[in-house]
Amino acid sequence: MKYAFFTPTCNVGGYERVVLNLANYLLSKHNDVIIICGNKDGELVSLFNKKIKIISLNTRAKKMLIPLCKVIKEENPDCIYVGFRFYNVLCTLACKITKTNTIICISQHGYEKNTKIIEILLGKILSKSDIFFGVSDSIIDYEKKSLKLKCNKFFQLNNPVIDKKIKIPEIKDTWFDGNYIIVSCGRLSIDKNVILAVKILERLIVYNCKVKLLIIGDGSEKNNLVEYVKKRNLSKYIRFVGYCDNPLMYMKKCNLYIHTCKKEGFGNTVVEALYCDLPIITTNCGGPVDIIEKKYGVCIGSYDDPKIIENGCKAILDYINGLKQINGLNEKANDYNIENVGNKFETILKEYIMYEKNS
Repeated sequence: MKYAFFTPTCNVGGYERVVLNLANYLLSKHNDVIIICGNKDGELVSLFNKKIKIISLNTRAKKMLIPLCKVIKEENPDCIYVGFRFYNVLCTLACKITKTNTIICISQHGYEKNTKIIEILLGKILSKSDIFFGVSDSIIDYEKKSLKLKCNKFFQLNNPVIDKKIKIPEIKDTWFDGNYIIVSCGRLSIDKNVILAVKILERLIVYNCKVKLLIIGDGSEKNNLVEYVKKRNLSKYIRFVGYCDNPLMYMKKCNLYIHTCKKEGFGNTVVEALYCDLPIITTNCGGPVDIIEKKYGVCIGSYDDPKIIENGCKAILDYINGLKQINGLNEKANDYNIENVGNKFETILKEYIMYEKNS
């Protein structure tokens, strides 16, 4: 089969990682794979298999439709995979305009909100697609309800996160010695709400706990977080390591993972933490709650609950004091193995083709 993936950028991001991992997997299974992107620049370009054809539209989002139609008509893929509402609409329109037989696979990896009129319009267009992939049941229900979406088929498909072929390097750092280390990982933005993790750590120190917080990631909120840490005299307890291409080497040195998002469609870093045998503490933000299944971590409530800091402290103290223990964390992460997810994706497409032929 000939698979096409559309991604607006090749920069580091959750959706872009999904495209990278699925594309490389499908090529390894002797499929023809192309990447269509808004701009070919980005950190992930070099990570795609060299046999994958990368086609850059070299234009802004609002002007992508015509060049996208041209590429789809010329390449005529059997299937195209795309994510997020605006780009889902672009690809759906492009496939319908060119009148190809391409199977349109739209997907959603986060919670988006538009005006009611726009959502009605989006729903009508996107209902012309063939398959909807949601990274969690919560996302599928959200899109069905808000867009009144009526695709042919809906499937929950985990993000392909874990690559067992990648070795985790060992690091030696005395900062990790003799303390209970909590780790947070991801983009440092307002919606990721990492300030909550900082405030929970601050409260734990008041309780005289020997704890530290490791923050992996970069983003627009980093300076504000660093400033807060300095003002509260927390610098010796909290460490910022910035963006890391392989955060697993740090996670392996930690004891617990904390996820403090306001809203999250999936949570790749939650899976990476499970892979490193770290129990999870998360806010009630969507995808991560689905991942932990009430068995592999604790949900401490909504991010804006007045008791959220106390809830977080209690959950962490339960782990520190051995009152709560969890097994099977690494095994759970295997559900998000690239090969397992890629195989499921390929199977769904083949079964859909057979369904269409026989209907």
